[in-house]
Amino acid sequence: MLTLLTLLACEPIPSSGRMLEPVRVTGPARAPAAAPAPASGPQGDFDFESEDREGASGEGEQDPIALQARLLGLSPDQVARPAPAPEPAPAPTAPALPAVAAPIWDPSRPLPDVQFGVRVLGVLLDLQPPRAIIGLPDGREQVVTPGAMLPAEGLVVLAIGRDAVQVARVTPSGFYARVDTETIRALYPQQGTTAP
Repeated sequence: MLTLLTLLACEPIPSSGRMLEPVRVTGPARAPAAAPAPASGPQGDFDFESEDREGASGEGEQDPIALQARLLGLSPDQVARPAPAPEPAPAPTAPALPAVAAPIWDPSRPLPDVQFGVRVLGVLLDLQPPRAIIGLPDGREQVVTPGAMLPAEGLVVLAIGRDAVQVARVTPSGFYARVDTETIRALYPQQGTTAP
């Protein structure tokens, strides 16, 4: 029944016969644009070249002492003139250094076997356990704590103190091992600030 009512309620709307056409809209007539006002100077209202013309009119450069006196409201005689600057001394010439021949590497001669040993670069005491940064002979850097072993160098880290590390150097000797203790100072000691 609802469908029947819906169909009866939908009545077709008769067509007017015209299709949708574009509508032309015309706006209000515009007034002609006003002509720009002639500029009173070369750059509009402000004459940028006037300062150049004033300088060329014969004033020339003004004395800075006279300008300072005018600013302070004094006569130019009342303002003290600064002493003239002394002439700069001539720059000393460096003596000519004798020419030194640069050493040349000879590939037929082997380089000497140079080792730098173990270096302590820095100590970090603020951490638990304390740590030290060790520079190894091959150029690597390693962070160690007490008890750390460096088998390639034959070292055992015994203790880390302020700006120093105590190590034990272990050298094999037949059925035994030789142990030598050594204290290595830090290359860059901490700048100590004492707490009150």
